[in-house]
Amino acid sequence: MDLHSVYRYANTDLLAKFQKQRASTDELANIFKAVKEDCKKLDKDIKIPRLAGRQTHRCNVQCSSPEDYFKVSVHNLCMDSIITTLITRFEKDKDIPFKGGILHPHLMRKEKKEDFMRDIQSFIKSAIWKQKPDYGTTSEQIRSVWKKQSSMIYLLKLCFTQQ
Repeated sequence: MDLHSVYRYANTDLLAKFQKQRASTDELANIFKAVKEDCKKLDKDIKIPRLAGRQTHRCNVQCSSPEDYFKVSVHNLCMDSIITTLITRFEKDKDIPFKGGILHPHLMRKEKKEDFMRDIQSFIKSAIWKQKPDYGTTSEQIRSVWKKQSSMIYLLKLCFTQQ
């Protein structure tokens, strides 16, 4: 798996899974059920912390059951943190480093020509270039260079000096 595939997976599938888990009450109910069973074995009760008029060191969640309290004060906060981190880390404008992986000779040789051409054109459009290259010609040249030799310096010169 290359870095760009990881980027696409994290930006779509993984993010959707966490958002689904955040919205799901079944998943939390299963976790809370297991916690209740463990607490019974230890002869402990799950209780809501005492509510006070003014709290400065913990959240003062108005809930009627321990499950609701832990959903609001622990589960949702953790899920929101993970979702926000994924969104921030894998924003659309931060995908250029991940696309750079397609320039690796090993991956380039394995990829179908049509897929490579599409990926490299996308990479060229999103990268900062000194001049506007002809995307089709540049893609062909990059592919032929990697098929014959693996000189990154030659490839970069080719991309940046394209007239």
